[in-house]
Amino acid sequence: MQVNATDSDDPDLDNALIGYAILNQEPKEPTSKMFNINKETGVISVEMTGLDREKVGEYKLMVQAADVEGIGLATTATVIITVTDSGTQFEPNLSCNISETSSPLTTHVLNMAQGIPARNMKLTVSQLEGTAETQNWKLLKSGLTNSDGRCPGLLTLDQFSAGTYKMQFETAEYWKGLGLTSFYPYVEIVFSTMDPSQKYHVPLLLSPFSYSTYRGS
Repeated sequence: MQVNATDSDDPDLDNALIGYAILNQEPKEPTSKMFNINKETGVISVEMTGLDREKVGEYKLMVQAADVEGIGLATTATVIITVTDSGTQFEPNLSCNISETSSPLTTHVLNMAQGIPARNMKLTVSQLEGTAETQNWKLLKSGLTNSDGRCPGLLTLDQFSAGTYKMQFETAEYWKGLGLTSFYPYVEIVFSTMDPSQKYHVPLLLSPFSYSTYRGS
């Protein structure tokens, strides 16, 4: 966003030049310097990584505008920033609370670096559609892993058929939430199903610099 202030002094004088600054940010998570404001234009932008609407959904900034290029008479205003996802792709789907036995496709993500389930990891399931010339991935489901690293209720029996599927795990965002960096920005697992009456279990064993998967039961 952009804030704007004006000064009634002669616009040709330096005294009328406005300088902008951020005086305070609440809350100060994950850092007190999440945002930056252009001193001359008043444009506010994201300065640091770590925005997570599930942890902090709203920030309040106290912004100052002062004449004489930011050192003169000043006034302040409160700017409210609401954190959202860039689209609906990763909206947590409440059906992830359904019993795992209701889905023909299941997953289990394990943080092998710390020996714990990978909780609150965003993932999507898509199916390949179209001909060889017009192939595209149709999004079927999105969700978050639960406290056990699972996302029950991924697909219904009606959604599952013979074909090619892709599961995408947002691994870099998960590691950032733990204060770690990751070599892989995300992990895609593409697999084919021949008999949709069977159960397909696709686990992900993960560390910041490696991963492995297999077909489980």
